[in-house]
Amino acid sequence: MALIRLDARHIFDFQLQMIEDQIIEMYMHNLSTRALHVIEQHLQETGYPALINTLVER
Repeated sequence: MALIRLDARHIFDFQLQMIEDQIIEMYMHNLSTRALHVIEQHLQETGYPALINTLVER
């Protein structure tokens, strides 16, 4: 497993990924309904209907 040096400490890259995931989850939680609708439209235009269905079911 690769290590990343950050602020004179070693941090596993998967730990950094977990932090990024938490930030993304919080950002998504705080999105307005309108923003979610716009994102859904963009995904449909690019051909991700299966992904959209999965996200809507959650």
